[in-house]
Amino acid sequence: KSSRLQLICIKIKDKELKSTVYTRYLTMIASCGTSKQKTVNYSSWDTYITHNQMYWYIQRPGETMRLIVYTALGGVPDYGGAPENKYSATKAKAENGALTVNDLQQNDTAVYFCAVSKHSDVRSRRSCTKTAQQLI
Repeated sequence: KSSRLQLICIKIKDKELKSTVYTRYLTMIASCGTSKQKTVNYSSWDTYITHNQMYWYIQRPGETMRLIVYTALGGVPDYGGAPENKYSATKAKAENGALTVNDLQQNDTAVYFCAVSKHSDVRSRRSCTKTAQQLI
């Protein structure tokens, strides 16, 4: 038996910057019997652009997408409700990051999404984010 792990990386920038949305696809097949873990990696395709924040999502067949983990450069990953013994994420450099799926099982067959963004103030408690109403 094998699990199919499909990674889709998405980079979205502010419309005011007139940036393009990029998507990257990577499909991996891992055998549940021989490989007990699989790491999916993200690397920036624009070497001059860095991303401080990374979000990893999972979408199993027939289910909605849900967040697995949020990481910020140099910070501790926030797994929310996802089991930390199942997933581990790293974000040591702004140019890349990784998600490891441990103890692969048949139900790990899914599409794994990685979204990255740049925020200049990821560690400050005084961070400011504009809501949709403020943008109107």
